[in-house]
Amino acid sequence: MVNKIDGVTGQHPPVPNQGQRVENDQRAQGNRGTAASEAASDQVSLTSSAQLLKELNEAVNNSSGTDTSRIEALRKAITDGTYQVDAGTIADKLLDLDQQL
Repeated sequence: MVNKIDGVTGQHPPVPNQGQRVENDQRAQGNRGTAASEAASDQVSLTSSAQLLKELNEAVNNSSGTDTSRIEALRKAITDGTYQVDAGTIADKLLDLDQQL
């Protein structure tokens, strides 16, 4: 069964000759060069808040983030059985945190 679609002739699009291809390629390369030079002239400026966040991020990345001497002291106290938990201080801190939320 054959269905005819109106507006379609079944012909192939014309093939450009070699001269047209070279001209199209040169035009495309020229457009890329213009876009590249325009992109190179773009500038970005950071707000003071963004600059501060960048500096803080760098400071965090450059720090170890842990106090190894305190960790070792706590480990030793727990191992020795001398570590004392202050339940009142923990309860106060939890209540403060709850109020902040």
